[in-house]
Amino acid sequence: MKGYFERYAYQTLDSDEFVSYLTDKAPAIAAQINFDAWLHSPGACPVLAPLDLSLVTAASDLAKEWKAVCTGFEAGERETALREKFGEGAPSVREWDANQKQLFLTEMLTLITDGKSGDGSPWWDVISCAAFADMYRILMLKAIAKFGSSGAA
Repeated sequence: MKGYFERYAYQTLDSDEFVSYLTDKAPAIAAQINFDAWLHSPGACPVLAPLDLSLVTAASDLAKEWKAVCTGFEAGERETALREKFGEGAPSVREWDANQKQLFLTEMLTLITDGKSGDGSPWWDVISCAAFADMYRILMLKAIAKFGSSGAA
């Protein structure tokens, strides 16, 4: 495929040209594709590439871990449990891109608005919110400090 992008960079191809190129340069792949169905039938592409959901799963799982800790402890023990579990935030969050962080926050919001703890009370309370804000604010301050110390403006 690298050759395709090098050859056709900033150009357009019609479907026939693309099929011809793929058949010529990658016959084993082209033989697996029903081009007639792909190009002339309604619906999704009949050849689906494998999809790696590991980044999505990591964000969703972290939100579920937050809920598990918050629902597993009484209010008086919750902040300590959260700090023991997550420290200054989950270490993996530091490496996440903006899309993954946004997914995590969306998952958190969904869990917050949809869920109650085992005793029927809301699991997201002032203690949970304060711990969350404090932990992730620390991450933001560290990121800002790192950015500022790099000399970037």
